[in-house]
Amino acid sequence: MLPFCNRWLKWAFIEAAWVAVGCSDYFGTFYKRHRARGKGANEAITITARRMAKITWKMLTEQRDYSKVPVVTKPLSPAALVSD
Repeated sequence: MLPFCNRWLKWAFIEAAWVAVGCSDYFGTFYKRHRARGKGANEAITITARRMAKITWKMLTEQRDYSKVPVVTKPLSPAALVSD
């Protein structure tokens, strides 16, 4: 997220991301994919929160309702599966 953002809004999206990871297949898969790429838990959840913020912004600017999208999983490269 941007360094000069509203810290309370950032906090709210990060807290919501922790819940979404456990409740939503889309966000759970998104989070796990970043963890598999070697990101730490805090960095991966921040990336997930940013995705949620982008989705929220698009919904607000386009004045449309949320619609579930099926989870599209891309296979990870063999290099991403090797742990240090």
